[in-house]
This record gives sequence, structure tokens and C-alpha cells, in this order.
Amino acid sequence: MLVPMARVELIGPRSLLDEAVSLLHETGLVHIEDLTRRIETGRLAVGHMEVSSRREADRTRLGELLASARSVLEALDVHERAGVAGGAREGSGVAPAGAGTSVAAPKGVVPTAAELLATAGPIIEDARTEVSPVVELISALGVEAALLRRYEPMLRKIRPLASQIATTEGFDSVALLVERRFRTVPEEIRAAVSELTGGQCEIVSAEADEDTTALVVIFPRHYSEIVHRLLESENVSQVRLPSEFGTVPFDTAYRRFQQRQAELPGRIAAANAELAVLKEHWGPQLLAIRDQLADAVDEIDALSRFGSTEYTFVIRGWLPVERLDELRERVTARFGGQVAVYRVAIEDDARADVPIALRNPRFARPFEQLLGPLGGGRPRYGTIDPTIFVAIAYPLIFGIIVGDIGYGAVMLALVLILRARFKSRPSVRLAASVILPATISAILFGFVYGEFFGNVLFTLGLLDPETGRGFIHIFGFRLPYMRSDDIMPLLVVAIGLGVIQIMLGLALGITNAARTGDRKHLLVKSGLLGLVLGMLIVGTAVLFAGREAAPVIRIVGATVMAVGVGLVLRFGAMMGFIETLETVSGMASYIRIMAIGVSGAIFADAVNVLASRVGVIVGILAAVFLHSFHLLIAAFTPTIHALRLNFLEFFGRFYEAGTVEYRPFRKSGGGKHS
Repeated sequence: MLVPMARVELIGPRSLLDEAVSLLHETGLVHIEDLTRRIETGRLAVGHMEVSSRREADRTRLGELLASARSVLEALDVHERAGVAGGAREGSGVAPAGAGTSVAAPKGVVPTAAELLATAGPIIEDARTEVSPVVELISALGVEAALLRRYEPMLRKIRPLASQIATTEGFDSVALLVERRFRTVPEEIRAAVSELTGGQCEIVSAEADEDTTALVVIFPRHYSEIVHRLLESENVSQVRLPSEFGTVPFDTAYRRFQQRQAELPGRIAAANAELAVLKEHWGPQLLAIRDQLADAVDEIDALSRFGSTEYTFVIRGWLPVERLDELRERVTARFGGQVAVYRVAIEDDARADVPIALRNPRFARPFEQLLGPLGGGRPRYGTIDPTIFVAIAYPLIFGIIVGDIGYGAVMLALVLILRARFKSRPSVRLAASVILPATISAILFGFVYGEFFGNVLFTLGLLDPETGRGFIHIFGFRLPYMRSDDIMPLLVVAIGLGVIQIMLGLALGITNAARTGDRKHLLVKSGLLGLVLGMLIVGTAVLFAGREAAPVIRIVGATVMAVGVGLVLRFGAMMGFIETLETVSGMASYIRIMAIGVSGAIFADAVNVLASRVGVIVGILAAVFLHSFHLLIAAFTPTIHALRLNFLEFFGRFYEAGTVEYRPFRKSGGGKHS
């Protein structure tokens, strides 16, 4: 549901402006309204709050320090507040401190911008001075380790030749790797290099592995350029070492290479240990400084949204109605009667700008996050919040389509694993929270259909429709219901679900139109609801009414349909006609629930039949592969269609998105400024 909001106005002397802003920041209740447009259009008889050049300069410098603090924290890999003893805590002040010292101001004392500028800069600079060299060293060692890993396979292949290579001053050497399939290449190289150097060369070769021959060519250094040109062939791979290894003989280079490989892990571990010490030392201080800098920036940025007169300031904002008394108490306790809090009426043209806050049961809250990307935004203030309807309908449709105990159990296990392993990733947590009830629904409908990776339970004899083994009767219905053999009941359920959801959407549309005072939409939605209701009455008469009552019921249904269509065409004109077609086709689109579900069940059955005909081992491998493939389809396809039916067919009948989300002016730390 949408949280009822109150519009408030704070008025007080300009001498108390900074303290009032700080109080609002501390309470974290008020969503600040930008008064610029109202002032410029003359709808609010006050001036615009001017931000002094001194404050603007402070804002620029504070922003630079905030970026610097965030940069050092990123280098330290610090993202959350660490509870390290001796560190500054949230809300503490920053006092002058030497490197490695964290000094907290008295609780409740908020440092001014000037104090922050004077004290935070030196601390951040000291931290950067200590942290940057260590981070750069770790980066350089990592690059070197990657480079050595790259050359290690090549050097390993020429290792058999290392002891045979002893170049002296004035001579150069080149290591080559030649594929064995080019057997004549080594002899061709020997002849060509000998010809170029007048016989002043030596070539040593050995089998590097079953596919490669390693060669080392030694020759006078003044022939280097022409020899290297000669060896640039597609069938020859030259082993080019880094510059520090390339200027020494191969045997020396190989020894240095091995020594460096042995040393690097220890050096990297030592550098990481040093960084961990710095993280523990600087992390708490920099987090406190980051948060204070971010809060100071927020408070300066907020000033441009206020109004003012020569002697007073005017702040407008929004907060939940239930928190209004709390705000008044806090303001009165701090300022007495010097700052007044008024509740301001919400004009009709301002309703579209009311910030939106939602409050739903715990099981439905994850679905609130889908309203923005899939619904175009959170519901407009004053309309109905559909979150709880989606939280029920999405798992229901998903379960009807998938309806398999095995597939549902595997999906449930994967979801639980993802939730456990990726707790720190909001996107993964959201996806898992949305899919979790859908997987449970798939398992429950699996019992309804009697499906476990298709017809496995029937194949094993645990369910037998002929003898009735494993079957039960509930309210005259025989369960499990074998949807692959009889699709009509499922077709009726799918269309019935579509009719119910479309009618509910139209009813919500009527309610929204009444709440927002939109008479045209009220009548058009009422007409569409009458059309669907009339169709339902006629359908009931055809299927269930007796011979005597059927004609009367059909006439009643046709009359309701006619009135509905008349309202739609009268007040909706051409768009009304289009909406009529969309409503009818929208109900028909729910047939996909039956079609996709039955096709999935048939596919799973076919996999089991195939696996039973090709032998045990091959059959098991084929079943695992094909069921895994089908599991991917069963996870994504029903999700797409269930979301489509909810956010297109259902939402299309009533949903109006708002434009502003409730974001109270609160001290939430520097992470939001990234």
C-alpha cells in the first residue's frame, strides 16, 4: 500500500538556517521539495535562497576531499563501516590528528565545513601517502606474476637446452619452438643462418614435448637484425623474454626466472599484509571522514532548494503523516517557538509530485523493486499499489506453467545457494527473493499434475491411472491431473485466470479514476468491465444454465455487454474501440499458460522415453543433459510470460506510474555519492 504523505513547511529566522538544516539531516524524515519552480512562476511569494560564494567554494573543496577519501577507501577495499577499536564512529567529528591517530569530537557535535576542510585534508593526504606506494607495489607484483605465468610454458619447453647454452660477450642467442609436423624446418633454419653468418653459428635442439621441437640459435651479435628477420616465419615461434631477462644468456635467464617465481608469492603476501595493517589503521577514520564530508556536501546542496525572505528561511518537504508529530517534537525541542512547522494543503496539480513510499507485507516487498523497471515507476500517489497482487499472481502463473516437483526442487536449491553465496549483491538477492515463491509454487503444482521430471512417477509405477494407485479425489476432482492427456480443464483454468485478472485490473482502474477525479477514464473502465462481465454471464448461460433459464441469462449478459460497449465508444471514441480489442485479446493471451505448460510436460515425457530406449549409461547421460537443458527453458520462459501477463495485460488496465520516489534528507554516508 502507499504510505499517506503530509506536506510540511518550516519557517524560521535565517540565523538558525544552518542548525535547522542540520536537524532535518539528523532526523532523516523530510523529503526536501525544490521550491525553485514555484518561486520563479510566482506561486510562492518568497525569494530564492542564495548560496554565497564562500559556501560554493567550500562545496567545491569538500567535493574534492570526498573524492580523495573515496579513492583511498577504494584502494584499501573498504566499503562498510568497520568496528575497529579506536576508530572514529559514525556521527563523530573530525579533530586535528597526526597520521595514525583517530580523534573523535564529542557526541552530537557536528563539525562545520571550515573545520572539515582544516582537519580532513591532512588526514586524507597522510593516508594516501602511506597507502599509494603499497597499492602500486601490489599492482606491479601482480603484473609481474602474470607475465611470468605467460612465459613459464615456453621456458619450460626450452629448459632441456638451458644447460647446453653458454653465450659469451659479442654473441647473441634466439630460442625457437617449432611444431613437429614441420620436421624439415630445423635443418632449413640451420642452413639459412649458417649462410647468413658465414658459418659462424651454432644450433642446439631437443624435443620439448611430443608436438614441439626446441632450438637455440647462437650467432655473432652484429648479425642479430638479419637473423631475426629470417626467423619471422609462421611455422616458427620465437621465445621473446622480458627485457631484464633478454640481455643475459638463456641459462642465466632461466635461473633468474625460477628465482623470481619463487620470490613473488612471498613478496605479494608481505605487501598484502602491509595493506591489511593500513586498512585497519586508516579504514575507520576515512569512513568517518567520508560520511562527514558527504553530509556537509548534502547540506550545502540542499540550500538551493529553499526559499527565503530578508529575515527568514522557508523549507518545504514531505514525510509520512504518521511521522509528522515526531518532526514537530524534534523541532520544538531544539528551537522552541523560533522555528515553526506547518502542514500545507496538497493542491490538485501537486499530486503528481507527491513522493511515493510503499509499505507491504514482507513476502511482497521484493516485488516493489520490479515496479520501476517493468511498470514504468512506482504507483502514482493516490492510486492503488498493486505490489501484493503481483506477489500472488506471478508465483501462481509460474507454478501452473512449470508444475513439476523435480524441476521446482532443483530451482529451489539453486535459489537458496545463490542467496547464501551472494548475500552482498542486491541484484542477486532481489532475483532470488522473487523466484523463491515461484519455485515453491512449481513444486506444489507438480503434486497436482503428478510430474517429477516429467512422467517418472508413472514410469516407476508409483502412479497408475488404470488401477488408481497414488490417485485421490478432492471435491469430485481426481488428482493428480494429467494435463498432457486432457488439456481442456487447464485451458479453462488459464482463460478463467485471465478473466479474473483482467476484471480485477479494470476494477482497480475504476477505483484509481474515482480517486483522481478522472470522469472519462472512470466511464471507459466501467464500460470495459461491463463488457467482460457480460461475456462472462453469456458464457455461464451457455455452459451451465438450464434450457428455460439460459435465454433469459443470455439476454441479461448481452444487455450488460451492449451497455459496456456503448460507454466505451461514447467516452473513449477510437481509443475506446482499441481498448475493447486489447481487453478481449488480453484475456485470450492467458491461453499461453496452458500451451507452454503442456508443451513443457510433453518435452519432459519425450526425454524420458528417449532415455529408456538407448541403454542405461547413454540413457542416463541423455536424460541428465536434456533435462538440464529443459530446466533452463523452464526457468526463463515461464518467468518472461508470467511477468508479461502481470505487467502488460494486468497493469495495462489500471496502472499509473508516479514520478518521484520518497527519498528523505538523511545522513546515509558517503557511498551514495559515488
